[in-house]
Amino acid sequence: MKTSIPWLRIATESVVIVGSILLAFAIDAAWQENQDRRKEGAALSSLASEFTENRQRLMDSRNAHLRARDDAVGMLRAIANRGDPPGTYELSDSLLLRQGFVESFDPARGALTSLLNSGGLLLISDDSLRMALSAWPDAREDLALSEAMLREVSMNSVVPILHEYVPYASIDFRGGADGFESESRFPADYRGLLESLPFENWLDLQIVRFNRLLEDYDRRLAEADWVLRRLSLAGM
Repeated sequence: MKTSIPWLRIATESVVIVGSILLAFAIDAAWQENQDRRKEGAALSSLASEFTENRQRLMDSRNAHLRARDDAVGMLRAIANRGDPPGTYELSDSLLLRQGFVESFDPARGALTSLLNSGGLLLISDDSLRMALSAWPDAREDLALSEAMLREVSMNSVVPILHEYVPYASIDFRGGADGFESESRFPADYRGLLESLPFENWLDLQIVRFNRLLEDYDRRLAEADWVLRRLSLAGM
């Protein structure tokens, strides 16, 4: 006797089995997607806090460089006036120190560094934001290099000029206020320094150097603002 094959039942069971497998995959994918979005949200929040802090640090450092640039402009005005403007800036330790002791931008790094090292940056779904975040460490290092170069050039080029007029002939701008010698070998001749052509030329170049650094800071601030806006949008 010929046995009939229950094709309909087999087909139905097969569909049910395949459907169950597909449903399990869909549930797992949905769960994974939900987990990824949770992780992305946490990452976005951490990055927003970090970039808000870094933007403030950028502004603080930029303002310090701006003050030093304005000091150089003021000294040039004093030279042009050949008089005694208020304080002649008291052309003194602190004023000269600001020209060479170039403040460095010291960014917070934890959140972004952690994402870059762990591969967690891939969780961020905004492609343009992800690219900007990937490029941020290089931009930060470029800024640090610009500051280091300005510090080195400022120190190496001004110290020989100061030797003749200022008793602090071994100023170490990298040492901060403690870089000045405590014992004066001769009275400071700040008027003579102001009337020195090499010092005037140095101030001209110093203003150019600070302006270039300020332009770098403005670019980094614009990048930080853009990242903060995208982080805000991505977190909605």
